[in-house]
Amino acid sequence: MLYLVQTFWLPLAIALAGGLIWGWISAGRPDNRGRSGWVGFAGFLLVTAVVAALLKWLPGRPGLWLDTALLFIIAFFGGCVIGSLARQTHRGEQVEEAIERLEAIAETSLDPPAGMVDTHPHAVPAQPLTGAAAAAEAMARGSKPAGLAAPRGAGGDDLKLIRGIGQQNEARLHALGVWHFDQIAAWTPAESQWVGGYLAFPGRIEREDWVGQAAVLARGGTTEFAERARRGEVASSRDDGSLGEGNIADLAHLHGGTPPQGLVGPRLGQADDLTLVSGIGPAIQARLHELGIWHFDQIAAMTDAELSYVSGFVGFPDRAIREDWAGEARILAAGGETDHARAVRAGRPA
Repeated sequence: MLYLVQTFWLPLAIALAGGLIWGWISAGRPDNRGRSGWVGFAGFLLVTAVVAALLKWLPGRPGLWLDTALLFIIAFFGGCVIGSLARQTHRGEQVEEAIERLEAIAETSLDPPAGMVDTHPHAVPAQPLTGAAAAAEAMARGSKPAGLAAPRGAGGDDLKLIRGIGQQNEARLHALGVWHFDQIAAWTPAESQWVGGYLAFPGRIEREDWVGQAAVLARGGTTEFAERARRGEVASSRDDGSLGEGNIADLAHLHGGTPPQGLVGPRLGQADDLTLVSGIGPAIQARLHELGIWHFDQIAAMTDAELSYVSGFVGFPDRAIREDWAGEARILAAGGETDHARAVRAGRPA
């Protein structure tokens, strides 16, 4: 056999390359018909040739031809297997990269244009509203985790090493006072649920096991995703943190305003419909309720510092001031009407 390999090394290399190409192509077919075809055919030839060679069915020159053919079959079959495995591995990496790109797009899409998602239910399709309602419900049923005013020691951990946390989510976690892996590792199920609602991705933290990943990283260990993120292979983490720091600075500044005075519950058990104020949709209304804001006159009485804090808290920096929530609330509190409120009451897009 060694003599045959040395003699026919170039044709054998060509057979191996042909097998690699065929295995790669056939593994890419959705129905796998190509793969099952070469597996069955090559397997039959291989078994037949091996049996014939071992039993020396063909002595002399025909036996030599059989041994040579067996080498070519093994080279081609091995190439098919290697090519198929390489294609499947490549396809798996493509799927992971696609998921990461979609997550990055989803994160950067959390601040939609006014009048689209966070305005009034009649102004948007049902699907985004379902997501906003789910986020509000998750926060209502969960509990907010304790945060830190600033990171410990030299600085916070790189939270983007956790699968599912990109620049935007890291910025929003910092706004909650979450800076370190051990903080996430210590979240209870209720706290994970609340944060999932806060990030507008209910169930994502549990599904991607942020707590488990954080526990490994907090102990000084690593994960496959963290290694790829460190190498710059993750689309949502491919920076030195400067962009995330910019977002964090904005949120921290806005969150540093003055918290407004809230109420334990609505007066007489009846809250105003805050979605009548332009820029406030169901999800933002739920966030305002967390602050004890239930009525128009509460928003109308807010100072700029309080409006700044509220904007940061609901995740839309400068929105309350930019869209003049206080001015619209003042009109509504006095029994007046605005164009936006009339459109909402009429069920028209606002």
